[in-house]
Amino acid sequence: MLRSKPVAVVGVVVFLLVRAGAARAEDPEPPSAGILGAGVALAVGGAALNVYGVHRYLNASDNDIGALSLSSLGSLVMECGGALETYWAWRLGEHRFATDLRDNVPLESRRPMALGALVVGAAALATTYVGVGFVFAKTFSCAFNQNNTANTAPGDIQHCAHDAVVAVTIIDLAAGAVLLVAAPVAGYGFAYDSAAQRQGHKLASLRYLFAPTVVPGGAGAALVGRF
Repeated sequence: MLRSKPVAVVGVVVFLLVRAGAARAEDPEPPSAGILGAGVALAVGGAALNVYGVHRYLNASDNDIGALSLSSLGSLVMECGGALETYWAWRLGEHRFATDLRDNVPLESRRPMALGALVVGAAALATTYVGVGFVFAKTFSCAFNQNNTANTAPGDIQHCAHDAVVAVTIIDLAAGAVLLVAAPVAGYGFAYDSAAQRQGHKLASLRYLFAPTVVPGGAGAALVGRF
């Protein structure tokens, strides 16, 4: 359950995206499906390792640091899988722009979609860290109560925090699944717009506003949009 700080993963993502941004937008070759497959495999394997680590910790007779390390490693592996998926999606966004430009398809901005995915991903990430904080607080409370209670067994802390750890693990995995979708969607959208900007193309975007509207029998407001 304990998550390591994703500094290394952020560095990997930045390196891969900078490398992708250096690729020529006019190259229509799509990204390899093997990259996406590797990302998915890492994400699934990391989730399984996370669940195994939590299961081992909850069933240990004492404070199993190795189990917590396995859980943290599983979270890190999941993040590495997400980084590969995001890199693949970034290349896909550049490829899509290149093919749209080649086929004279109207160029429309993907930034609103990317920003929406970014907000969803940020919310999911915040949820995971709130969960980690909750587990820390619960474990500390259980340890404090154990130290002030006579006739306690070594595994009482795990039993005390069992329900909280299980609940937060489920939330953590669900949030991880959301991130594995939101991050590639954001990468795809930002890559498409970035490729267009590098070549000096102006993208159409949907603009909307609320406007007062008069209709037969009454008045109200309407959502008006235009390109």
